[in-house]
Amino acid sequence: MMLGAMILLAAVVLSGPSLSQTQGTAPRSRSEAIRKRQEMLSAKRMERLKRVREQAMAESMKQSMQQATEQSFREALQAGDAQWRIILPKLTRVNDLRKEARVAVGIRNARWVTTTETSRGNRAGSSTPVTNTTRSYEDWSYTKSWEQETKHTRAQRACDELVALLEADDATDEQKAEKMNALRQVRREATEELAAAQQQLRKVLSLRQQATLVMTGLLN
Repeated sequence: MMLGAMILLAAVVLSGPSLSQTQGTAPRSRSEAIRKRQEMLSAKRMERLKRVREQAMAESMKQSMQQATEQSFREALQAGDAQWRIILPKLTRVNDLRKEARVAVGIRNARWVTTTETSRGNRAGSSTPVTNTTRSYEDWSYTKSWEQETKHTRAQRACDELVALLEADDATDEQKAEKMNALRQVRREATEELAAAQQQLRKVLSLRQQATLVMTGLLN
């Protein structure tokens, strides 16, 4: 009996570290998983905040540019307060339809890009700045002037959908033709509405004001 008790005691002593080690590993694994998840969620929140800030800045810049443009047109047309209140909505309508009728994506040229990054050091304990230069090739891509805007027009959405379809590997010719014709239709409708809006604008302008807008391209 004494021999059996000694064997049992030895087994308990030997199994003790393994059991405690197992119990200690599990919480550490859970803690590490929780930490990684928190880091991932934090990174997603930061990315969302970044996009919101970029959109807010783009919208603010757009509004500032719009106000400056409106003031410049008012001075060019030599319009008083009363006349400008009549002209502005008609002028804005013409400008919006003109953009809609001519909406288009751009093409960013393929190019070699050199990136330079400076770090504190490349060795442990070293504080000497180290500059690394990398050179990479960026292929051509579609560019959209409205990409940072929060609201897109019909023509802009039609362009977005056509670009997405052309970049899809499994798009059929029928799908491409459908999206292409949808963009054409939006442009066609905007062109027709533009002609009517320009006629309404002419009615509230003097001959000199009409000439000014013809030179700027807002009137035909």
